[in-house]
This record gives sequence, C-alpha cells and structure tokens, in this order.
Amino acid sequence: MKKIRTITLNPVFDLHYDVPDFSPGRENLVSAVERYAGGKGVNTARALAANGAGDSAIAGLLAAAARGAAKEDRLRLAMAYGTAACMTRGTLPPRPADVETLLPQIKIERV
Repeated sequence: MKKIRTITLNPVFDLHYDVPDFSPGRENLVSAVERYAGGKGVNTARALAANGAGDSAIAGLLAAAARGAAKEDRLRLAMAYGTAACMTRGTLPPRPADVETLLPQIKIERV
C-alpha cells in the first residue's frame, strides 16, 4: 500500500474485530483485531491515493516545473491535475478540459 500523508485535526483509530463464527445472543470470540488510522482527512487521502490523484498531482507539478513555472504555479497545476483526476471514472487520467476549468479556481495563499 502507498504511504499516505495528511494533515487532519481530528484523527481517529478505526478498530476492526474479526469474529469468524458470529452468533447473535451468544458469546463470540474475536480471532483478530486490526487498527487503522481513520477520520475524514485520513479517509479522504486514502480514497485519493486509490484513484491516482496523487500520481496526477505529481505529473502536474513536474509538467509545470519543466515549463519553468514559478513555485505557486507549479502547486496550482499540481492541485488542478489531482482534482481533475478525482472527476474521472476509476483511475483514468485527468481530462485536459477539466484541468483548464479548475486552474482559475485554485488560489494559492501563504500562511
């Protein structure tokens, strides 16, 4: 699995209990417990990684860098490519028309 990095203010752990022979109203034994990072930010990042948005964002960043774009414009194009990838079906690459539509909507701000 790819590494996922996210900034989220309310991370949580999701616990998954494996109970192979579950019977309601009876005593059940847990055979395994798995713990995963979760929460909105983490789950969103996991979904984006699964559809190729991260790869598309890197492609946008590299394309802008190859053109000699300023740092802010590199980031803007990376975000447009990654967002456009989320608008396509499955893991198809982002559509150029979507990237062009998104670019003027992306604002980069120093904090």
